[in-house]
Amino acid sequence: MTISPVYAIIKTMERDFWNGIRPLGHMALLVSPMKGLIDMTSLAAKGYTTDGVPVYLWAYGNYRYEVEVKKLNFSECEVFEAPYEDAVSKFEDRAINGVEMF
Repeated sequence: MTISPVYAIIKTMERDFWNGIRPLGHMALLVSPMKGLIDMTSLAAKGYTTDGVPVYLWAYGNYRYEVEVKKLNFSECEVFEAPYEDAVSKFEDRAINGVEMF
């Protein structure tokens, strides 16, 4: 039986994002043993809702973005493809206070 090289084990690697003083967020990245890092995720913005819940804007590249709202026990995520301006607009609809763009 031959196994195609297209199929490979994909592992996760935990990554913390820091601004030099405090942690900004935590996210698992996919790592392939054949191709190295699959997902070049970067934190584009951080803010808070009116209730003080953290909101993150993640950029995946190629016009793919994610707005993540970190609730107490879970994260509410919306992944979409859009220009940067539209992604920031969706982020600013959720994040009202303490908005930081990176």
